[in-house]
Amino acid sequence: MPAAAMRGKIPSTPTFRADRTFIYLIRGRESGTVLFLRRLLNPSGLAN
Repeated sequence: MPAAAMRGKIPSTPTFRADRTFIYLIRGRESGTVLFLRRLLNPSGLAN
């Protein structure tokens, strides 16, 4: 898309707030296989 057509709103970056236990994973694009799986129990301990 030409740069001139890109005028207007700048897309905002979504905010991810980890304020409770959560599970995240990484999957392979082609196979869908789970490559990495992790549960974070106390994300508040990671704050600045």
